[in-house]
Amino acid sequence: MISEFSIEQKDLYDCVRRDWKNRSCCRNNDEYENSCLIVLENLFKFRELPCPEIIILDSPLACLMTQITLKKLAGKESINKSKIRRSMQEVWKNIMLTNQCFSIAYDFDSQEDVILDKVYNMLNKNIKCLQTDIIQSDGGNFFEYIFHQRNIDNVKKKISHSIWEEYFFESPVFNGDFMLSSLNLYVDFRGKSYPWTYDSLIFYDFVTRLQIINDPLFNGVKEMLLNDVFDIIYLENVCLISKLPHLVTRNEEGRLHSYNGDPAIEFMDGYQLYFENGKRISKWDTYANLF
Repeated sequence: MISEFSIEQKDLYDCVRRDWKNRSCCRNNDEYENSCLIVLENLFKFRELPCPEIIILDSPLACLMTQITLKKLAGKESINKSKIRRSMQEVWKNIMLTNQCFSIAYDFDSQEDVILDKVYNMLNKNIKCLQTDIIQSDGGNFFEYIFHQRNIDNVKKKISHSIWEEYFFESPVFNGDFMLSSLNLYVDFRGKSYPWTYDSLIFYDFVTRLQIINDPLFNGVKEMLLNDVFDIIYLENVCLISKLPHLVTRNEEGRLHSYNGDPAIEFMDGYQLYFENGKRISKWDTYANLF
């Protein structure tokens, strides 16, 4: 059992983190969507499970809207267009009231019709997704969940508990905010900057290079994961994938930052997010910073 890493092994860990840090938003949406499909097909084939329905939406907010609406309507009889529309409006109000997963309260009223119409049209085209008996979320990052489940016991047999606690950071991430988190770089207590959603994938890449594990599933999809932002909401019968944003602005340190009142991130359906040096702020706070 390894109880302490050497200087060379620690240097390797820093190298792995830099590799994952530099992965965000490096491709266009067509390439990204194609890679998503390939990775998901490989994952489910390897697990000997049928690939679920894959739905690609314009933004993380659209994914969240779809997720909650699917769970709300799943398995109900006589689903019609008016019932879908009514359920979606209830979900939208609930998101606005609870501020669920997003700092969006009162910022996106002008985009309500655009986002609702696009999600509504998608659900009408995928009506069979609403007719399943059970739609259940695994929760957490889909890829982290899979590789953790496959490798955790073997890893803990080969490294000490102290190393595990120091190098494996469990990400406090929930469905619906993955895309945003992987885009946002932050500096940890060691002074290192990396996307905090992917801590466990960084770790599994590291222990793979150390030959502590040799997971053929991870090895087969790692390069695609490194070259894209694969953030999805996984339900039992459906995978919801958000498209990449068409606008991302950062400061000189590489952190998300809004300039002159403009959003730091904007998606195709108009969903916008605002940041000040990597910290999420509201749209109105950006105007206050101009004075």
